[in-house]
Amino acid sequence: MSQRHSAGSWKHTEDQEDAEDVRKEAIRELHDEEARKSAAMRELEYQKRAAEEKRASEQAYCERLKMNMLKYGVTDPDAILRSHPLPPDASLKSSQEIHDKERWHQSILKGLLSSEGLDGGQIDEILNDTGETMMVGGVETAFTRIASKWVSTRTLDRYKIPWQYDQVRDQQFFY
Repeated sequence: MSQRHSAGSWKHTEDQEDAEDVRKEAIRELHDEEARKSAAMRELEYQKRAAEEKRASEQAYCERLKMNMLKYGVTDPDAILRSHPLPPDASLKSSQEIHDKERWHQSILKGLLSSEGLDGGQIDEILNDTGETMMVGGVETAFTRIASKWVSTRTLDRYKIPWQYDQVRDQQFFY
């Protein structure tokens, strides 16, 4: 009888171990599923944030173009930008088209601005002027951003080149 009892308890322990293994497997599957959902949510949030940043960047680009057009006497920059807006990424077929859309837009604007009577230099200024200037000796001048690893502040001071730290980006300065 003791043999039968011990065989029964062995069977009972094996069933408990099987149940424990099934429970552990279920918990692992739940954690894996939760991790997949979390990763998908993070990716979706990243894509939304990137799209919003791109929209803001494109809007700032168009505002800069409008300001530069006004600076050079273009009569109605709003009409030009409304008639030839940057195409939305969804309407473009390939990633190369998305990458080249700003260059394509500038090419169209060059034609429109030349028909407005502007010369090539003025058109280049309108398209490429970022508005980043600083006052040096009472004269407004464009500046260059450069990483501090490429030139030292001691060198700039030695050759009396005006410079200041960039307020936007860490570890960079401009002159």
